[in-house]
Amino acid sequence: MQVKVLKALILVALLVSLALYFQAEVNVYLSSFSQFIFELSISSIFVLSGLSFLNWFLEGRKWKLLLREKINEKKLDLGFVRGLSLIMFSPSRQGQLVGRLSTISRKLWKSAFYAYLVSASMQVVITMLFGALFLLIKPIPSYSWIGIVAIGFCLVYVFLLLKFWRFLAKVSTVKNLIKIALLSTVRYLIFIASYVFVLGNGDYSLLEVCSVISLFFVLNTLTPIGVLGELGKRELTLAALFILFFGEVGASVNTSLCIWGFNVLLPALIGCFAWLIPSPK
Repeated sequence: MQVKVLKALILVALLVSLALYFQAEVNVYLSSFSQFIFELSISSIFVLSGLSFLNWFLEGRKWKLLLREKINEKKLDLGFVRGLSLIMFSPSRQGQLVGRLSTISRKLWKSAFYAYLVSASMQVVITMLFGALFLLIKPIPSYSWIGIVAIGFCLVYVFLLLKFWRFLAKVSTVKNLIKIALLSTVRYLIFIASYVFVLGNGDYSLLEVCSVISLFFVLNTLTPIGVLGELGKRELTLAALFILFFGEVGASVNTSLCIWGFNVLLPALIGCFAWLIPSPK
């Protein structure tokens, strides 16, 4: 009985926190954002929801591939979904690890943490690589040096991973690491596709949008502050990049809020209710 009450209190606290954060996040842009959302077609909502589901499905797949121990799949899935409820309240979405650990034995926490660390590190490398690639193909006017900086950062990151290759070898096999790199690449392309899809009606070329969004991801990666501490940071960053590339703010603010809603808020809401489901034995 006490456990059920505790879970109910956790659910209420999470839902209230989400509601307050959402109100604070969109309050400034509420009128234009509301209009923007209502103009989305049913098919667009399904597409964005599908991309969000695929994104988190691949993230869960990456984590499970890196776990060497045989663990009940239902436990892993439930823990992963629970973790989604905490992605909004921690730097770089690290709070999701708490949910993932909630359904497995403490003896496996160390292994699960290493799996999460390698998965997240690989995603950063892919983000930096694509960011540098797009910026070299389509650099910002008078700011092409940013692409070179991104390449340098990525090479340093890769060097550090190689330096700790023995550690990585203990966590997973080379075959699995290659799979993780491929899955991370697909996740990155899904992120890009989400923004391209929402901005598809604008007067921007595909390459220009990819360059802007890739730099947007690089900047977000380099400034991993907690989501609750970044009120408006994403929107202002994307708006600034739109001004650098296109000389206008355009639909950048509404697009950022829209993608945030489908990729962060919606999964977080689903994750809240997962805490009410008892852990499988």
